[in-house]
Amino acid sequence: MASESDVQDLVAAYWRYWRGSEIDRRRVEGRLEDPTFAAQLEVGRQVRRGGQSSLELIDALLSAADSDDEIVIIGDGPLSELLWSHASELSLEIATRAERDTSFQLALDQVDRDTTSLDAMTLSQLAPWVRSIREELYSEGPWNSRT
Repeated sequence: MASESDVQDLVAAYWRYWRGSEIDRRRVEGRLEDPTFAAQLEVGRQVRRGGQSSLELIDALLSAADSDDEIVIIGDGPLSELLWSHASELSLEIATRAERDTSFQLALDQVDRDTTSLDAMTLSQLAPWVRSIREELYSEGPWNSRT
C-alpha cells in the first residue's frame, strides 16, 4: 500500500501533465524519466490492479480536480479503465460512491462500457450511474435482447 504522501505526489504529477498545454504533453509523451508522464503510466498500472486501493486513487484524483473538465478526464481515463477490468468486483463500492459524490457521478457518466460481460447484479448497481450501460439496457428495439 502506498503512503498518503506517495499518493499525493502521484496525483499532483498526474494533474501537472493534464494541466499543461497539449504541446507540453506531446513533448513528454513516451519519456519515462518525465515525472508527469510516468504518473500517467503509474495511475494506469494501479487502476488495472483493481481493489480498494484503485478506488481510493480515483477518489484522490477526483478530489484534486479543479473543474468539471478535469473530472471528465478521470471518467474517460482511469475510471473507465477500472470499470472495464473490475466492474463486477467493485460495482457496489462504485455505486455507493456515486450516491454520495457528485464528482464521482459526473465521472461515471463519461464511462463507455458495454454490458456483454457483466452479470445482472453488476448491471443493476451500475446502470443508474453509467450512461452507456443505462442506454444499452433500456433502449427499445429488437437489437436489445435484454428488454
